[in-house]
Amino acid sequence: MFDEPETYVKVERKLENSVSHSWNHSLGELITALLDNGLTLTGFAEHDSVPWNALPGQMTHDEATGEWRLTDTPSRLAASYTLQAVKAG
Repeated sequence: MFDEPETYVKVERKLENSVSHSWNHSLGELITALLDNGLTLTGFAEHDSVPWNALPGQMTHDEATGEWRLTDTPSRLAASYTLQAVKAG
């Protein structure tokens, strides 16, 4: 659970409802859930960046892309990913 008055999106005022709940799910759990529900995985790509400073003090902002990457060897950890799936019928 997080209680942050702001998000990575720049807005003029603070959030009124700032409590956020998150759950960590492994890639295996996500892919298994897709397959168990009749979806077919059609694409998967890892990215070394995210649009917000996910790990303050450990990331560097890339002005050219507007994205944040790990300062030390960004290729060692996928910061985000794109998963595509379709359901037949």
